[in-house]
Amino acid sequence: MIVLTCIDGTKVSMVDPCPSGQRVEYTEGVVITQADYEAFQAISAPVDVVMASKLFFFFFSSSIFLWVIGKVIGTVVKFLREA
Repeated sequence: MIVLTCIDGTKVSMVDPCPSGQRVEYTEGVVITQADYEAFQAISAPVDVVMASKLFFFFFSSSIFLWVIGKVIGTVVKFLREA
C-alpha cells in the first residue's frame, strides 16, 4: 500500500495535492490484522531497565575479571620464563 504524505518543501509538479510550501512524499505502508498488531505489541513490551542494567554490569564485571586473571597469569608466565 502506498501512502501519500505532505512534508515541508517545494512542489515538484503542479498536480501536487498538498498546500503551498509542502510537497508530496510517497511512503510504503503495510496494513496488519488486529491479531498481528496484538502479537507485535506483546513482543515489543517495554524494557526492564533495572534488569538490563544488572545484566550489563554482570557481563562487564565478568569481562574485567577475566582480563585481570589473564594479566596475572601472563605476569606469572613471564616471571617463570625469565627465572
